Amino acid sequence: MSRSDDPRGPAAGRAVLRQLAEGTLPPAEFERLESALRDDAAARAEYVRYMDHEAGLYEEMSFRGEDLPRPAGDPNEGAAEGTARRRRMRWGQGLVALGALATLIVAGLSRLPGRNEPTRFMEARLKGLEDAAVVTHASGIVQSPGDRPLVMGTRLKPGILELRQGEVQIDFLSGARVLLKAPAELHLLSSTAATLVSGSVGARVADGAEKFVLGTPDAAIVDLGTEFAVNVDRSGDSQVRVYDGEVEVSLLGEDGSTVFSQRLKEMETVKIDRSTRSVRAVDLPDSMFVTVREIDRSSLNVTPAYAASIREAKPFLYWRFEESPVDAATGERRLRNEAGDGPGGRIVVDPAEPEAIRIEDGAVRFSDARRSRYLVADAPLEKINEGAFTIELWLKSETFHWGSIASLVVPGFRGGGDKHMALIELAHGTKMVHKPSVVRFLHRHPPGGHNFGWNLFGRDTCMPGEWTYVVVVKEPDELRLYVNGALVRSIRGAETAGNDSDPYVFTMGQMGFHPTMRKFQGMVDELAIYRRALSPQEIREHYWTMMAGNGAKADEGPVARNASEGRGILPAQAASGSGTPPSGRRGSGLTSMASASLR
Repeated sequence: MSRSDDPRGPAAGRAVLRQLAEGTLPPAEFERLESALRDDAAARAEYVRYMDHEAGLYEEMSFRGEDLPRPAGDPNEGAAEGTARRRRMRWGQGLVALGALATLIVAGLSRLPGRNEPTRFMEARLKGLEDAAVVTHASGIVQSPGDRPLVMGTRLKPGILELRQGEVQIDFLSGARVLLKAPAELHLLSSTAATLVSGSVGARVADGAEKFVLGTPDAAIVDLGTEFAVNVDRSGDSQVRVYDGEVEVSLLGEDGSTVFSQRLKEMETVKIDRSTRSVRAVDLPDSMFVTVREIDRSSLNVTPAYAASIREAKPFLYWRFEESPVDAATGERRLRNEAGDGPGGRIVVDPAEPEAIRIEDGAVRFSDARRSRYLVADAPLEKINEGAFTIELWLKSETFHWGSIASLVVPGFRGGGDKHMALIELAHGTKMVHKPSVVRFLHRHPPGGHNFGWNLFGRDTCMPGEWTYVVVVKEPDELRLYVNGALVRSIRGAETAGNDSDPYVFTMGQMGFHPTMRKFQGMVDELAIYRRALSPQEIREHYWTMMAGNGAKADEGPVARNASEGRGILPAQAASGSGTPPSGRRGSGLTSMASASLR
């Protein structure tokens, strides 16, 4: 449209603007004009000059067309008035269009790269919206004072995320993980859907997660358990690359329904052309796409002082997951009990999925699997519920999901999990009311069906990649849940928990022995079980012994605040100082506690 690059010359450019003013500009020419005004400063200057002139003429003609005298009986009077009226109407409509286009141009210019605009998230103004996602990584972003900070742990409801700098990774509560790289605009629609208006994203959706739909201006990408990347350029065209698994790409009609679809497999790339409404294979470099960031998977840095403090408290069962020797007779991998007279354990996996449970660097890692996999004590725990008991452990999840971590079940039961006496879970997407991905302590006595039970839920989301310290205490008249050394829930009342002298089987990693239900995905370490109630002081001392061994102080800074609120612990990547871990049996995990700050 500019004088310099329009092959049709200045007169043609002015003709386009005249058609716009009169409301007769074809849609294709309107899009061309819009693009020129966004990209060319000379074109914008010409636009302002011409439209200022046209507005002045419109004002003059609006008055003169009505006020100029005409000869009496002029046969052209009616036709002239009709022509003038139509022209004024067209100009009026054109100026409305010009106003809308000017607004669009201003908005578009504010999004051009290089402008020092802050990143912001605008939440939808609707009552009762549920959380859609949680920020799990953010770097290099700048926000205005007073805006809701986009930091690790920030929960997001449906809304618009305008990213001007840096990158943000968000985990949708459905299980999808998305990395957004600036400049970009992403509309969060729900926990299972989002629309990329512009920019670049990488996405990963784990097997077993809910279906996730990522839209673009004219298409939708539906995951089929996969990792993929999508770009939307300034013209509205999209590029889709599949790294693993498959996706279904749909061109959408005016009503949002699929009019054409194509399935993409691993390492296939297509371009979705907005102008021609087509999908075609293309060869593009990897540098054009982004991929999600891996979460922190470092093991827990357990110091000798922490292990000594646990032994001093005298648990009867203490699994440290240092090693898993193979039983020569059965071929099963074993777990050693390192304190008291309690049983050891064994690792039960299907031969087709031997890596579903692994002992790595002094911790046990549970991966997603299609078949049953769990840890189980060698013998039932006798009289565990005769009075008080305590279960203490550290956990780190790898994604938002509903997963059972540890349970006490009725011996001999191999059904659907309705014979639990006690259960520790990562609760997410349940039918009860709680925040996403929080610790749950369930107690049922007598063990029975799903229609009753006391529930104690944590207050804050357990972030993927963070180690969290969990303690559950049962006494005959009270149940207590501690997270990171702080009491977060308790229930009191006569015979709230109930006693019996029955034996119970201890299992870890899934819903009892059920082959498919609630498989925990993540790591567990330093499991201890006591035949008594640990005191609040003992629990706090255990937590801060671990923290102090990793450089934190119990009375200083954000770490103390997080612990007092039962919040999570940041991973090792944010380490301060030299980053050298203290002397202990492992070399990574909690080296950043002293300076870590969480939401």
